[in-house]
Amino acid sequence: MKTRSLKIILIVAAGLRLALLAAAWNSPGRMTTPDSADYVELANSLSGSATFQRDQQPEIFRTPGYPVFMVFASVFGRHWLHAAAFGQILVDVTLVYLTYLLGSVIYNSRTGLIAAGFQAIAAVSIVSSVRILSDSIFAFMLVLAVLMLAFHFRTNKLWPLMSAACIAGLSCYLRPVGLMFCGVGGVALLFRKRGLAKAAPFAAIVVAVVAPWVVRNMWVADYTGFSSFASDSMFAYSAPAVLAQEKALDQIDAASQMALAERAYLYSLRPNECTAGRMASYRRREALKVIADHPATYAKIHFRGAMAVWLPGITDVMETLDLTIGQKGTLRVLNEEGLMAGVRHYFAGKAWLGLLCLPAVVILAIKYILVITCAIGRLRLPMGWSGWLLLLTILSFALVGGPATTPRFRTPIEPLLSIVASGGMALVLEWLARTGHGHKVVSEQSHPPAD
Repeated sequence: MKTRSLKIILIVAAGLRLALLAAAWNSPGRMTTPDSADYVELANSLSGSATFQRDQQPEIFRTPGYPVFMVFASVFGRHWLHAAAFGQILVDVTLVYLTYLLGSVIYNSRTGLIAAGFQAIAAVSIVSSVRILSDSIFAFMLVLAVLMLAFHFRTNKLWPLMSAACIAGLSCYLRPVGLMFCGVGGVALLFRKRGLAKAAPFAAIVVAVVAPWVVRNMWVADYTGFSSFASDSMFAYSAPAVLAQEKALDQIDAASQMALAERAYLYSLRPNECTAGRMASYRRREALKVIADHPATYAKIHFRGAMAVWLPGITDVMETLDLTIGQKGTLRVLNEEGLMAGVRHYFAGKAWLGLLCLPAVVILAIKYILVITCAIGRLRLPMGWSGWLLLLTILSFALVGGPATTPRFRTPIEPLLSIVASGGMALVLEWLARTGHGHKVVSEQSHPPAD
């Protein structure tokens, strides 16, 4: 019965993703975003000259994992984009299966089925599988690493720990934010019994995996670090938002002022000093200076902006279906004027389109209610190290984006939210059984394994 149910869930997951791909088949532009163009340029650089450059400069913001995937897709010639989407759909359907496995390890197989069901119909995951972005493949790698750590917590075997470290390190090449999960995993290991003996090899493997790219950045770009994504994002989004609030400016004007200052700094350098690393260091220095001068304002803006991660993300599906148009400055309106203003700006007089979003919004609202139910319910039960790992991973990824956050930032943790929601569903079913029959029913669904 469970095998049959899992097959049905996987078929539904594949059907939804393939249907969205079919809708955009003859309009490939709907499968791309401005970020996609960067990946295409980097893939062309890899396949054309065996370098990793953008705008004729060594690339230090993005990492090579997804462009390498695109190079493999390019063997299909002019159909490479559709081939990439097919590959991503395969990965994303497999991710639904991984969600089932992880839910089974943390709870049991029945709860794992509920988690897989939630993941199969998650809007942000469906659309990420057909867009030329690294989100879906990164989510697969992240959940696989979490699964390996959860298996290690349950069995105390060494090979899952080593596998988790390798997978977590490799995930950083898809999205540098994977480094944050490496830190979360290390912390979760460190606080267990004989924690240092487990955390040390985990950290050593991660360092060994990411070190070659750090060396490459130092060698070709004069940059010390794995990626400039964090400091560049602060310079482009956080610092202008802080300046705009402190100096009563429009955020676009504040960003323009910082960009002009950056250009002036660039022109002040000699040609041999204009390295990608030198400019990244400048952006980091200036962003941190603004943030250090106004830490309270920065914290407020960062946490408020990060809340966008919880928005439904159904609008990305609508854009892929060509029902709405993105890239209209909605994120800025959302951060400056609030949720309702952002909704009005996005739909621009076509409020009826919002009704099409209603089913996805209701499903997500139920999912969030179940997540909260699980979180509250766990206050009376041992959470286990796997539970702590899920909690820390969800919170860290939810808060990292700041004012640059969009719902697609939730894609990597959507499977984890599906698992927590399934735990909430188990608690609800236990409560219904207990109240319905007048006696306490202890369900195996509601208790995670001791780890």
